[in-house]
Amino acid sequence: FGSVYKGTFGKKMKLAVKRTRMDAIKEVNILKKVYHFNLVKLEGVCENHGRFYLLFEFMENGSLREWLNRGSRKERQSWRKRIQIALDIANGLHYLHSFTEPAYVHNNINSSNILLDSNLRAKVSNFSLARVTERVTGASALTTNVVGAKGYMAPEYKETGLVTPKIDIYSFGI
Repeated sequence: FGSVYKGTFGKKMKLAVKRTRMDAIKEVNILKKVYHFNLVKLEGVCENHGRFYLLFEFMENGSLREWLNRGSRKERQSWRKRIQIALDIANGLHYLHSFTEPAYVHNNINSSNILLDSNLRAKVSNFSLARVTERVTGASALTTNVVGAKGYMAPEYKETGLVTPKIDIYSFGI
């Protein structure tokens, strides 16, 4: 994980600046291949004195987790907002699983990795654990390094280490 800061480019463009390690190249390579309204947009990458920074569109309402903990009670109880957030997440995942080449499994869906813009529209973020998957079989290679948020992790992934789109759907349901 890296630290995230609020920054600006020019006078008006707000950015989320994620300080990261050099191994973020995997995340960058994924994000430069995918584009969907419900995926956080990578605006740029920079390096300064051996430190790497990923520049993302700024999401005014922070993470879904933060919003659930601090948002107004009336806003949180709105079924319309809840359903729109759920649809946004589902649309982003559907795009990753079905319309990218290659297909990807996010592998770390949780409320901290869902960001909300000024209109409370949700975008999937943090692709650092994403994996390529086969579209025909829906399976990826087995992994011995099972990673992700434990409370959101699909039981079959914990047991077998097999990465499939189903693990994202399980996490989404949690």
